[in-house]
Amino acid sequence: MSAVGRSRRFDVVLAALALAEERGAVSLADAAAASDVDPDTLRTLLEPVLYLDFRLTARGGRLGREIDESRAFLLTEDDVLVSEQSHWLRDLMTEPPEREVTLHLLTAGLAYRAGAGAQRPDLDRAVARLGDALGATVHVAMDVPPMLAIAREAAREGRTLCFGYVKAGLAESADREVEPHRVFCSWGNWYVYGPEVGGEQPKYFRVDRMTRAELGSGSIGEPTELELPDFFDLSDHAVDLELRVPRSCLRMLEADYRVRDVRGVSDNADLVDVELTAYGEATLDHLLLRLPPEAGFVIPHSLAQRRRDLATGVLALYD
Repeated sequence: MSAVGRSRRFDVVLAALALAEERGAVSLADAAAASDVDPDTLRTLLEPVLYLDFRLTARGGRLGREIDESRAFLLTEDDVLVSEQSHWLRDLMTEPPEREVTLHLLTAGLAYRAGAGAQRPDLDRAVARLGDALGATVHVAMDVPPMLAIAREAAREGRTLCFGYVKAGLAESADREVEPHRVFCSWGNWYVYGPEVGGEQPKYFRVDRMTRAELGSGSIGEPTELELPDFFDLSDHAVDLELRVPRSCLRMLEADYRVRDVRGVSDNADLVDVELTAYGEATLDHLLLRLPPEAGFVIPHSLAQRRRDLATGVLALYD
């Protein structure tokens, strides 16, 4: 697998899925070539996306709407990435979503639009349709730091940014001149990312801590790759399981999880041993609740008790 920077992984995956969406099916080799990566690298990056489960949970401790058919894309045995004809995301385009789902989507759309800093006609149309479906007006307030406009202008024009900056815990500001390789919003805070003029190590600067800002006379050099948190790498959240389940469960498991191996049981043709990987605690719990009562756990045995505890908790909600 060739090295792909963390900030570029999302772009590579997005490009591959967009090709599959556009064509209906695309070979792994063609999708990899479009992003200038090798097929093995693309397969590794796509793996968590192809097997993710999604869950919408209501507030107040009640169970929300669980989306079982969560796969939007499938990688076949012939290494062809296929966009399925029917899945939950497309259903939201053709059927009005539940009111709670509509509110979640509208809030997310408004928050993204407030922080995007650029006109997005497609997003505006989506927000308008969601607002009409909800039948209510929703306002999402996001504070915009006074120096944000000039920081964006510097990044857009390829100019350095001169500003006064107050570090956390200090009272006085210091003069800085930075190459603004990127201006972005994260968790409600705006940042300028780039090295100081004359330095090599890129740094993060909170825009709301700038006391003044103006365009510098220098120009931006080669942009530094932004090292975002590795939220796209789910390997640390992988849980390996070995189950003994009725053969009738095999299709569900192969469709929604990463199945590594399937073996028949010598003394019972109706059972199979399945080795698979689930990503994340929520996905694991969802799987445990979907399994039939006769399913058994080869590795680890402790999951049997976990499933009983989950079932007890679900039933208690209906008591």
